[in-house]
Amino acid sequence: MLKKAIACALLLGAAMGGAHAAEQTWKLTWTGFDQIDGGWWGKAPAVWNPNKTLSTEFTGSDLNGNGMLELPELSHLSINTGNGAWNALACLGTSECKGEFEFGPNNILDFHLKQFWSTEYTYSEAWFHVGNTFGSRYTSTGSIQSEVNYAWTPATTLVVVAPAVPEPAEWAMFGAGAAVLGAAVRRRRKLGHAGATGAVG
Repeated sequence: MLKKAIACALLLGAAMGGAHAAEQTWKLTWTGFDQIDGGWWGKAPAVWNPNKTLSTEFTGSDLNGNGMLELPELSHLSINTGNGAWNALACLGTSECKGEFEFGPNNILDFHLKQFWSTEYTYSEAWFHVGNTFGSRYTSTGSIQSEVNYAWTPATTLVVVAPAVPEPAEWAMFGAGAAVLGAAVRRRRKLGHAGATGAVG
Protein backbone atom coordinates (compact mmCIF):
# COMPACT_ATOMS: atom_id res chain seq x y z
CA MET A 1 0.00 0.00 0.00
CA LEU A 2 2.84 2.33 0.88
CA LYS A 3 4.59 1.59 -2.43
CA LYS A 4 1.40 2.54 -4.30
CA ALA A 5 1.18 5.81 -2.37
CA ILE A 6 4.81 6.62 -3.18
CA ALA A 7 4.26 5.81 -6.86
CA CYS A 8 1.21 8.09 -6.94
CA ALA A 9 3.19 10.91 -5.33
CA LEU A 10 6.01 10.54 -7.86
CA LEU A 11 3.58 10.53 -10.77
CA LEU A 12 1.88 13.62 -9.37
CA GLY A 13 5.21 15.37 -9.03
CA ALA A 14 6.21 14.46 -12.59
CA ALA A 15 2.91 15.73 -13.94
CA MET A 16 3.19 19.03 -12.05
CA GLY A 17 6.80 19.52 -13.07
CA GLY A 18 6.04 18.77 -16.72
CA ALA A 19 3.17 21.23 -16.85
CA HIS A 20 5.57 24.04 -17.72
CA ALA A 21 6.86 22.19 -20.79
CA ALA A 22 3.44 21.10 -22.00
CA GLU A 23 1.27 23.04 -24.41
CA GLN A 24 -0.71 25.87 -22.89
CA THR A 25 -3.71 27.79 -24.20
CA TRP A 26 -4.24 31.53 -23.87
CA LYS A 27 -7.41 33.49 -24.64
CA LEU A 28 -7.39 37.27 -25.07
CA THR A 29 -10.51 39.38 -25.68
CA TRP A 30 -10.59 43.11 -26.37
CA THR A 31 -13.81 45.15 -26.14
CA GLY A 32 -14.51 48.69 -27.37
CA PHE A 33 -12.97 50.22 -30.51
CA ASP A 34 -13.13 53.33 -32.63
CA GLN A 35 -14.95 52.35 -35.83
CA ILE A 36 -13.96 54.10 -39.05
CA ASP A 37 -16.01 53.32 -42.16
CA GLY A 38 -14.98 54.28 -45.65
CA GLY A 39 -15.23 53.70 -49.38
CA TRP A 40 -14.78 55.53 -52.66
CA TRP A 41 -16.11 58.70 -50.94
CA GLY A 42 -13.34 58.65 -48.33
CA LYS A 43 -13.29 57.83 -44.65
CA ALA A 44 -15.97 58.83 -42.17
CA PRO A 45 -15.07 60.24 -38.74
CA ALA A 46 -14.27 57.71 -36.03
CA VAL A 47 -17.26 56.56 -33.99
CA TRP A 48 -16.78 54.82 -30.63
CA ASN A 49 -18.25 51.31 -30.67
CA PRO A 50 -18.32 50.05 -27.06
CA ASN A 51 -19.74 46.64 -28.00
CA LYS A 52 -17.28 45.60 -30.69
CA THR A 53 -15.14 42.68 -29.55
CA LEU A 54 -12.10 40.96 -30.89
CA SER A 55 -10.72 37.73 -29.45
CA THR A 56 -7.83 35.45 -30.19
CA GLU A 57 -6.98 32.01 -28.82
CA PHE A 58 -3.65 30.30 -29.24
CA THR A 59 -2.03 27.10 -28.01
CA GLY A 60 1.66 26.31 -27.97
CA SER A 61 4.75 25.51 -25.95
CA ASP A 62 8.08 27.27 -25.59
CA LEU A 63 10.12 24.64 -27.43
CA ASN A 64 13.36 26.64 -27.63
CA GLY A 65 13.14 27.85 -24.02
CA ASN A 66 13.55 31.55 -24.82
CA GLY A 67 10.53 32.60 -22.74
CA MET A 68 8.47 33.54 -25.79
CA LEU A 69 5.81 31.79 -27.84
CA GLU A 70 6.57 32.15 -31.55
CA LEU A 71 4.73 31.18 -34.70
CA PRO A 72 6.56 27.83 -35.28
CA GLU A 73 5.75 26.82 -31.69
CA LEU A 74 1.97 27.17 -32.09
CA SER A 75 -0.42 24.28 -32.71
CA HIS A 76 -3.55 26.47 -32.73
CA LEU A 77 -4.30 30.11 -33.51
CA SER A 78 -7.79 31.46 -34.08
CA ILE A 79 -9.30 34.94 -34.38
CA ASN A 80 -12.89 35.97 -33.83
CA THR A 81 -14.04 39.46 -34.83
CA GLY A 82 -17.65 38.71 -33.91
CA ASN A 83 -18.50 36.61 -36.95
CA GLY A 84 -17.22 33.25 -35.80
CA ALA A 85 -13.75 31.85 -35.15
CA TRP A 86 -11.25 31.85 -37.99
CA ASN A 87 -8.31 29.43 -38.16
CA ALA A 88 -5.48 31.90 -38.67
CA LEU A 89 -2.78 29.24 -38.37
CA ALA A 90 -4.07 27.50 -41.49
CA CYS A 91 -4.21 30.84 -43.27
CA LEU A 92 -0.61 31.65 -42.45
CA GLY A 93 0.51 28.56 -44.30
CA THR A 94 -0.76 29.89 -47.65
CA SER A 95 0.62 32.36 -50.17
CA GLU A 96 -2.40 34.65 -49.68
CA CYS A 97 -1.65 35.24 -46.03
CA LYS A 98 1.27 37.04 -44.39
CA GLY A 99 1.85 37.51 -40.71
CA GLU A 100 4.00 37.26 -37.61
CA PHE A 101 3.31 36.14 -34.07
CA GLU A 102 5.16 36.55 -30.79
CA PHE A 103 3.85 36.33 -27.23
CA GLY A 104 5.90 36.95 -24.11
CA PRO A 105 5.69 37.69 -20.38
CA ASN A 106 3.15 40.15 -18.99
CA ASN A 107 0.68 39.36 -21.80
CA ILE A 108 2.71 41.20 -24.43
CA LEU A 109 1.31 40.04 -27.77
CA ASP A 110 2.82 41.19 -31.04
CA PHE A 111 0.68 39.71 -33.75
CA HIS A 112 -0.11 41.13 -37.17
CA LEU A 113 -1.66 39.36 -40.11
CA LYS A 114 -2.78 40.30 -43.60
CA GLN A 115 -4.89 38.13 -45.88
CA PHE A 116 -5.97 38.92 -49.41
CA TRP A 117 -8.12 37.45 -52.18
CA SER A 118 -8.22 38.61 -55.75
CA THR A 119 -10.00 37.97 -59.03
CA GLU A 120 -9.65 39.67 -62.39
CA TYR A 121 -11.57 42.77 -61.27
CA THR A 122 -11.80 42.59 -57.50
CA TYR A 123 -9.38 42.61 -54.59
CA SER A 124 -10.24 42.00 -50.96
CA GLU A 125 -8.03 42.08 -47.91
CA ALA A 126 -8.31 41.76 -44.17
CA TRP A 127 -5.80 42.70 -41.51
CA PHE A 128 -5.27 42.26 -37.81
CA HIS A 129 -2.60 44.13 -35.87
CA VAL A 130 -2.78 44.05 -32.08
CA GLY A 131 -2.70 47.50 -30.54
CA ASN A 132 -3.18 49.20 -33.89
CA THR A 133 -6.16 48.35 -36.13
CA PHE A 134 -8.04 45.46 -37.64
CA GLY A 135 -10.49 45.57 -40.49
CA SER A 136 -11.21 44.76 -44.12
CA ARG A 137 -11.31 46.43 -47.54
CA TYR A 138 -13.05 45.54 -50.79
CA THR A 139 -11.78 47.01 -54.08
CA SER A 140 -13.43 46.65 -57.46
CA THR A 141 -12.02 47.88 -60.80
CA GLY A 142 -9.38 49.86 -58.94
CA SER A 143 -11.74 51.73 -56.62
CA ILE A 144 -12.29 51.08 -52.92
CA GLN A 145 -15.96 50.15 -52.59
CA SER A 146 -16.04 49.52 -48.88
CA GLU A 147 -13.64 49.64 -45.96
CA VAL A 148 -13.96 49.34 -42.20
CA ASN A 149 -11.28 49.91 -39.60
CA TYR A 150 -11.47 49.24 -35.89
CA ALA A 151 -8.81 51.06 -33.90
CA TRP A 152 -7.53 50.38 -30.39
CA THR A 153 -8.01 53.26 -27.97
CA PRO A 154 -7.07 53.92 -24.31
CA ALA A 155 -10.65 52.90 -23.47
CA THR A 156 -10.32 49.49 -25.12
CA THR A 157 -10.42 46.81 -22.41
CA LEU A 158 -8.61 43.49 -22.37
CA VAL A 159 -9.58 40.26 -20.62
CA VAL A 160 -6.95 37.50 -20.46
CA VAL A 161 -7.72 33.88 -19.67
CA ALA A 162 -4.34 32.38 -18.82
CA PRO A 163 -3.49 28.68 -18.49
CA ALA A 164 -3.68 27.31 -14.97
CA VAL A 165 -0.34 26.85 -13.23
CA PRO A 166 0.31 25.28 -9.81
CA GLU A 167 0.02 27.79 -6.98
CA PRO A 168 2.93 28.08 -4.50
CA ALA A 169 0.64 26.59 -1.84
CA GLU A 170 0.05 23.55 -4.04
CA TRP A 171 3.79 23.06 -4.49
CA ALA A 172 4.23 23.36 -0.69
CA MET A 173 1.50 20.78 -0.10
CA PHE A 174 3.13 18.42 -2.58
CA GLY A 175 6.52 18.88 -0.89
CA ALA A 176 5.02 18.25 2.55
CA GLY A 177 3.26 15.13 1.30
CA ALA A 178 6.46 13.81 -0.24
CA ALA A 179 8.33 14.48 3.03
CA VAL A 180 5.70 12.56 5.03
CA LEU A 181 5.92 9.63 2.64
CA GLY A 182 9.72 9.69 2.87
CA ALA A 183 9.60 9.68 6.68
CA ALA A 184 7.18 6.75 6.62
CA VAL A 185 9.51 4.79 4.36
CA ARG A 186 12.50 5.45 6.60
CA ARG A 187 10.50 4.48 9.73
CA ARG A 188 9.34 1.24 8.14
CA ARG A 189 12.88 0.38 7.11
CA LYS A 190 14.16 0.99 10.66
CA LEU A 191 11.42 -1.16 12.17
CA GLY A 192 12.10 -3.93 9.69
CA HIS A 193 15.83 -3.77 10.43
CA ALA A 194 15.27 -3.89 14.21
CA GLY A 195 12.96 -6.89 13.88
CA ALA A 196 15.43 -8.74 11.77
CA THR A 197 18.22 -8.09 14.28
CA GLY A 198 16.07 -9.36 17.20
CA ALA A 199 15.26 -12.59 15.35
CA VAL A 200 18.90 -13.37 14.79
CA GLY A 201 19.95 -12.59 18.39
